[in-house]
Amino acid sequence: MISDRLPHYDKHSAVLVVDDDKLLRSMMVAMLKMSGCSHILESAECESAFKIADQWGQRLKLVIVDMLMPQCSGSEFAQALHKRHPSSKFLLISGDADNLHKPLEMLGRCADGLPKPFSFKEFSYHVHALLNRST
Repeated sequence: MISDRLPHYDKHSAVLVVDDDKLLRSMMVAMLKMSGCSHILESAECESAFKIADQWGQRLKLVIVDMLMPQCSGSEFAQALHKRHPSSKFLLISGDADNLHKPLEMLGRCADGLPKPFSFKEFSYHVHALLNRST
């Protein structure tokens, strides 16, 4: 059974949440805090998320990204960010599960998909799985 606590990792590591929906972004940040994550970064759009990711570099362990945002597609963002930061892992979130198949194939083992709506347990499970997965 998987616990609700995130695995221990370097205190200088970070998780980045990228979603234009402020309420959903805040909810995911709160769930990460409840799971024990201490460095949580957030962005409402792709351009600032790229800047944040570049600042954190290899310390950025996980990027949680909505697949549908006004400025860019979450799929394109995740693929571009993966090229710049190949050690980061990605949790792709979408209201339409069919939108997850192609990007997940392209990103391979460094990504998981999570359809909306989701529970704390589902979210926590995917975060745990990605942080524990070797690529």
